[in-house]
Amino acid sequence: MHLFRNDYSEGACPEVLDALVRTNADQCVGYTCDEHCARATKLILEACELEEGEADYANGMAELADAQKQIDDGQAALNQNKDDFNAQIPAAQQALADGQAQLDDAFAQLADGQAQLSDGQAQLDDAFAQLVEGQKTLDESKAQLDQTKQTLDDSKAQLDQTHTQLSSLEAGKASLFQTAAALGISLPDDSDATALAILPQVIGAVSAADPTAAAQLQALQAGLQALADQGQTTQTARAAWQSGMDQYEAGLAAWQQGFDQYTAGQTELEKNRKLLEDEQKNLTEQQNQLDENLA
Repeated sequence: MHLFRNDYSEGACPEVLDALVRTNADQCVGYTCDEHCARATKLILEACELEEGEADYANGMAELADAQKQIDDGQAALNQNKDDFNAQIPAAQQALADGQAQLDDAFAQLADGQAQLSDGQAQLDDAFAQLVEGQKTLDESKAQLDQTKQTLDDSKAQLDQTHTQLSSLEAGKASLFQTAAALGISLPDDSDATALAILPQVIGAVSAADPTAAAQLQALQAGLQALADQGQTTQTARAAWQSGMDQYEAGLAAWQQGFDQYTAGQTELEKNRKLLEDEQKNLTEQQNQLDENLA
């Protein structure tokens, strides 16, 4: 039993050994050029059914040399590429280091920008809070001004009513004194006391002929007596009314000054509000841009 586990398990078969012994002393000119190669060529061509010239011996050594040269050239090119690559590594590493440094600088700048934006937002928040407090103060001032104006309007209405009553009493007195003079009644002066003293006499004189005039005189009498009961006269009431009017005018001027200050404050506050809103818009745009850069 023959085993073909490798090429040196056995020697050659006897026939091959016999052939080697027979031809061992033959002198051959060289591989492919001797008679043995010629006979082998003929046998191979016949076995392959080929004509002479359709096949030839391969120059194994030349091809092997070519293959070795290609391998050597490839190895040289590979070594050159490796050397070139290794030569480029320091520059690439430096470029990476420079790029990382630039990235670090960029992130540091972004961090500084974020800190500045945060500080700006905090300042804006404080400014808006102050604006709210300012608006609250202005609203309180406006409420006080409205209350003061209502008080002034009430005082003016009361003063107008007093003026109407006083004017009516003064006109009634003037009419009384004219009637008394026409009746021949002596008048020492034009005081309220004199008017009250002669009113009963004049009323009695005109009541029969002119009941309307008598009723008007009776109303005059009641009005003058009411003032007298309060310790006042038309003269003192007129002076008090004038003092009240002066106080009203002074109060109205003070209210107008306060209202002008409120209006100016409200205008300034709205101006500041607009500036803060514009600043907030600008800050928001910067924050959005920063977020995009971070992304």
